[in-house]
Amino acid sequence: MKRAISFTLLILLIILNIIDANRFSLALLFAFVIVMLVACAIDFVIRRKLSAKLFLSTGGRTDKTAEGILEIRNDGWVPVISLKIKLKTVNLYTGDEKHEIFNISLSGRERKKIRFNLASEHCGKLRCSLERMSLEGIFGIIDVKCDVQVEKAMTMLPEVFDVVISYDLHESDSFDNDSYSPYKKGRDMTETYQIREYEQGDSLKQIHWKLSGKLDKLIVRDPSLPLDKKLMVFVDKSLKGETPPSQKEALAELAVSVCQSLIDSELEFVLVWNEPAENVAWVKDMQFSEDMGDAISQIIGTKLVESEITCAQSYTSMYGSSDATHIIYISVGKTNFDKEFTSGRVILIDASDEEYRQNNRELVLY
Repeated sequence: MKRAISFTLLILLIILNIIDANRFSLALLFAFVIVMLVACAIDFVIRRKLSAKLFLSTGGRTDKTAEGILEIRNDGWVPVISLKIKLKTVNLYTGDEKHEIFNISLSGRERKKIRFNLASEHCGKLRCSLERMSLEGIFGIIDVKCDVQVEKAMTMLPEVFDVVISYDLHESDSFDNDSYSPYKKGRDMTETYQIREYEQGDSLKQIHWKLSGKLDKLIVRDPSLPLDKKLMVFVDKSLKGETPPSQKEALAELAVSVCQSLIDSELEFVLVWNEPAENVAWVKDMQFSEDMGDAISQIIGTKLVESEITCAQSYTSMYGSSDATHIIYISVGKTNFDKEFTSGRVILIDASDEEYRQNNRELVLY
């Protein structure tokens, strides 16, 4: 409003001098411009005396209100008539953005605190930054930008619900006894993967002498590959299209809930998640609740990206196909596996399916 009035006054003075130029109108226009330039020069001096600090809550859950405090300090003796502040809050996980604008005035050597609400509808890492701070001056025509930058981040944790771990996953025979991959050979000479003719480069230890004598040609035994007696949990951050924030949050809720329930059941497992933008997969051994914090913070600390490259594909390209006995795969939407998982049982959990939110937030993994 102040800027509009000042612009209108300036234009009227210019028009007045064009229509009927006289000493009084010229003096008035000249005085207006001089005052405006002097005020602008003063603002350039004042801006060097301004500083800002940002304080955020350490963290919380989405159902709680988090508060932030922006402290603005004027170390100079000249008062600030109008200071415009733009705050930007970004959820690095869901991509949601929120902008807030504040206008304040400061006396000389004064410090003011601006409290603002950081409550987020969805979990994720929230990054709050001072997008712009500028002095509007007396007339508000020329903004003088202050070279003040401040940024802080906090994590809004996903909600956790009970996951019932089935008997098959907790105490199945395949989890306790040796089993071997039917798809890949390995190095265990005590079990035979397949019988075939000798090829150049084969070890003499692999030759089946008795069978070779009967068939009158060299026959070798390929050793078997024991299946890892471990459970793997995949969290796929690749999206297949436009996805609402609620489904993105559901992915995080499922990930933390499944992992926490496995830890509570004293099951060791390997957690795998991907960063689609970089086509990489991260792997972390999970055994205790303390292992959860860092892993979940990393998962919800970066944005979900639309990509055709799945977490399984990123993992396979970096580490080879998984031979775990049980695989829990959490994704938004159905995911098909071709060569990524050659053995073991895959339990697919679709975060876009609202069924897990029903039935008292329980999910049974058979």
